Amino acid sequence: MLVLMGKSGSGKTSIESNMIEKYGFVRAISHTTRQKRENDVDGVNYFFVSREEMERLQNENQLAERIDYLGNTYALCKEQCKTDRIVVVAPEGLKQLVAKDDLDIFSVFLDVNREVRLERMLNRGDSQEDAEFRINNDDEIFDGSESMVSVVLDNSYKSVDEVTDEVYKLYQDYSKGR
Repeated sequence: MLVLMGKSGSGKTSIESNMIEKYGFVRAISHTTRQKRENDVDGVNYFFVSREEMERLQNENQLAERIDYLGNTYALCKEQCKTDRIVVVAPEGLKQLVAKDDLDIFSVFLDVNREVRLERMLNRGDSQEDAEFRINNDDEIFDGSESMVSVVLDNSYKSVDEVTDEVYKLYQDYSKGR
């Protein structure tokens, strides 16, 4: 499974979508208790569930990873963790996934400087206050996370296509070597 990780505004979702479109990966769909955003589609972006449903999945040992972020829970069910899948996770989620002996994980940290992240977040419609809060919060959450991944890619000044192609090549090289 290909796992992408990066701070808010790092391009994770764009790279994930491009990997699906260009290379045929299948999105591993996480469950979340967060509210749907305007363009979210249940079962496509996430499985939107109640807190009670999330607890049921946890109690039934169906989760490969589970994190709480900004008051919401995000979790990936074991059934979603297959070789042809791609998923975006936070550092705690990656820690949980790599701890599972039965999962084959190749992980990429998309590194982007602070100024570019802020610009991207504002361009996508985030408020200045929300963007600055998330950037500061991410600095703490992602501290040291670059050491947990298979590879770190700088995505500050590259196009989505360039980074997508680079991720795919690295994943192919990894797949051939295992």
